Order: sequence, then structure tokens, then C-alpha cells
Amino acid sequence: MGGYGGSVLAMIQTLKNNKMLLRGRRKFFRKEMSYAELREYYKDSASPISKGKTPTKEQLKVIRAQLIKERKRFNFYRIVSTWIFTLCFLVLINYSYNNFTFIQEYFIQTDKEINYESIELENKRNFEEKMIRGISQFEQKKYFLAIGNFKNALRYNQTDSTANYYLARAYFRMCKFKKQACNEAQTHAELMCKIFPNSSRYLKLKAYYERKLN
Repeated sequence: MGGYGGSVLAMIQTLKNNKMLLRGRRKFFRKEMSYAELREYYKDSASPISKGKTPTKEQLKVIRAQLIKERKRFNFYRIVSTWIFTLCFLVLINYSYNNFTFIQEYFIQTDKEINYESIELENKRNFEEKMIRGISQFEQKKYFLAIGNFKNALRYNQTDSTANYYLARAYFRMCKFKKQACNEAQTHAELMCKIFPNSSRYLKLKAYYERKLN
């Protein structure tokens, strides 16, 4: 029981001290009012429309002005935010488009280079294949077939001197030994003289055809 009584006395003393502190703080408020009156007064001052009270015209004017001011500020921030977002979005789109265009052009150029290299390798392989087959037929005295392969080889490299020389030799032997393709042989010899004007062998071939055909 003694412990319980001591606790009660301590609680009572604490309440008294709090009440004295509140009395000391009343100097900051309206001293003529009680605590309940002060509470109601400041509650009414903070919310003039509470408890069904009708605000005055002056209060409504102030409230309306504050609302208009807040709305204008909100609209201003919203417009500024929208413009900033739009500008950032346009910059991002422009940056992305430029990067995409650059990457696309890079890959297109790379594809062209790869295709060009592939075509070049394919042409070289076909040229060598036709030349090997044509020389083999030329050595077997199959001049007609050899001429066809040399012509096909020149489709892949028109200025190759070796292919043109073997074609001229095949034409010469066709004309000399088989009495065939002499006009084509002469035309080819004249063309080679224009391409290789300092070549003595083409000049000799041209002279031979001119004597034979004339």
C-alpha cells in the first residue's frame, strides 16, 4: 500500500507543476480568458468558416485572392515544367536520331565494303578459274573452247594483259590453222594495239591479219 500511495502523490505533484507552468505561459496569450476560451478563440480565428459561421466579405475576398494567387503559381510551375520536359524530350529525340543515323550509315557502309570485298573475291576466283580452263584447252588445241573461256575471264578483268594475250593467240591459231574467226581475230588485234600501243606482238598480229585478209 505504501508504494501505491507514493505513486499517487508523485502523480498529483506532477499535475500541479504542469498547471503552474501553464499559468506562467499565459502571458503570451490573452490573460483575461480561460484555457477553454483561449482554445475556442484561436480555433475560430484559424478557421472562420467552422461551426457554421458565415465569413465576412473581407475574409472571402482575402481567401479568393489567396486561391487565385496559388492557382496562378501552380499554373506557372506547370507550364515551366511542361516546357522543360518538352525541351529535354526533343533534345533526347534529336540525340537518339543522330546516333541512329550514324549507326545506320556505319552499318550500311560496312555492308557495302563487305559486299564489295566479297564481289571482288568472287570475280577474282571466277577469273582464275576461266583462265586455267582456257589455257588447258589452248594447249590441247581446242581453240574454239579456249576463246570462250578467255572471253569469260575478261568479263571479270577486261584489262588483264595475260587474258588478252592468250585470246589473241587463240584467235591467231584459229585463223591460221582452221581458217576460222579471222575477222574477229583482226578486230581483237586492232583493239589490243590501241590498248597496248607499244606492244610489238600485237602489232605483228595486226600486220599478219591485214596481209592475210587483204
